[in-house]
Amino acid sequence: HTTRKHTLELKDNVSLYGLDCHIYGNSDHFNDVVDPHSPTNFVTAKSVAAVGGGHHYLENVSPPVEFGHEIIPDPFASATIPAKGGCVATGLVINNSTRTLSPGHYCNGLKISNSDVTLQSGGVYHISGGAFDVSDSTLTGDRVTIFLNDAATNVDWTDSTIRLKAQTSGDFAGIAVFGKQVPTSNTFENSTVDIHGAFYMPKGDFTWTNTGTPAITALWTAFVFDGFSWLGDGTINFPFDLAASDVPYPAAMRLIPRPGKVRLTE
Repeated sequence: HTTRKHTLELKDNVSLYGLDCHIYGNSDHFNDVVDPHSPTNFVTAKSVAAVGGGHHYLENVSPPVEFGHEIIPDPFASATIPAKGGCVATGLVINNSTRTLSPGHYCNGLKISNSDVTLQSGGVYHISGGAFDVSDSTLTGDRVTIFLNDAATNVDWTDSTIRLKAQTSGDFAGIAVFGKQVPTSNTFENSTVDIHGAFYMPKGDFTWTNTGTPAITALWTAFVFDGFSWLGDGTINFPFDLAASDVPYPAAMRLIPRPGKVRLTE
């Protein structure tokens, strides 16, 4: 988001740790892009930059917030979600079950509760017309891509463990979740969000309430979101080890400017 206030906002006692990660706030809001509200909020990364400014406990951001000298364009602005096909299920609700889901188009949302669900390996999944809702459950998928097709398909993961690994080849290699470029309001609450690949929802607003230090197995994760509000306590770890991963980092996302570097322009 290029004008948003509180693009990267922390409250309560939550901290972020991604020693090999770059954090970039695209907003030019004059003083409130990076905002650790509390003295117990900490951010540790390889670099932290914002086109606009920061506010509150910026001394808890390491390294210090730098000036982001350009707005990064949407890396997939011209990409289109592939054809989703007919519905394999409509309004599917999985409750108190252990189940494997086949690839295909899940219409009117997908709701998983009190269940252990596996996405078939190597599959492409489309969700449209309703929320992608996971509660008190475990959802795993190896070499999958999930497409969220419209503004009705918001994400709501509560008290769950979601472990997804993106496909390693093909047009959407490296992308675990790809959302349509439409505004959505989304929630991660007390969940382990373990994504090996990119999570792309460029107009998705996310509220992430954390508890403790979830165990992350993914070798790298990249989020492209409208903005984050982190709440709760504990530490969220963001690994970024491309060298050890067989999931390719999408070339279109290699856009992070190098803060502090001199650049010549014509």
